[in-house]
Amino acid sequence: MLTTILIAAMAQAYGNTPSAPRVPSATTATAAPVAPAAAVAGRPLRSVPGTSISYYDVSGTTVPEIELSLKTMLADAAVKDKVRLFSWKVGTQLTKATNGTKCVVQKASSTFTAKVSLPRLAEPAKVKKGVMANWTAYVATAENNAAASLWFLTDRLRGAEQSLVGMPCDQADPAWNATLDKVKSELSAFNAQRALAAAQKPAG
Repeated sequence: MLTTILIAAMAQAYGNTPSAPRVPSATTATAAPVAPAAAVAGRPLRSVPGTSISYYDVSGTTVPEIELSLKTMLADAAVKDKVRLFSWKVGTQLTKATNGTKCVVQKASSTFTAKVSLPRLAEPAKVKKGVMANWTAYVATAENNAAASLWFLTDRLRGAEQSLVGMPCDQADPAWNATLDKVKSELSAFNAQRALAAAQKPAG
């Protein structure tokens, strides 16, 4: 099902399985549309600082065809980065001052950037209403999960580089790497909690 495909794409992004929409199987493709994972009010994906969004085409007009297209892309190393839900990085710039033999960090700044890749149907006009409604929910959930994760990261990283100011120069890089490792671990825990909450939510 498309749910499994979405989880796989997200696992590539951050190594766990956040919530995904319930999409009907091929035999129930005309069922009522499922509701996408809720977005956080006032914090849409397009407002995450430093984030760019791109789209890739998914072929197919039925659930089995769409599933096959997604599975094929996820298994293809040549397009792995293209279908990754999101990636992120933080660039830091340190100003160092030396007094005698002592070097300390005088100033620190950081820049957060992220890339998000969302799927879109290559031939939407040929897709039946029931399939399209659930595809729309599937994409909305992918977008909302990316937004939740990236806002989590920006919240955790905002101003974190200031802890480096006054630190001996030779300790700054290890300390910053430790900070990033801690944030990555917190992100994994955050998304694991969201996955658990989604799994426990009754089908509706």
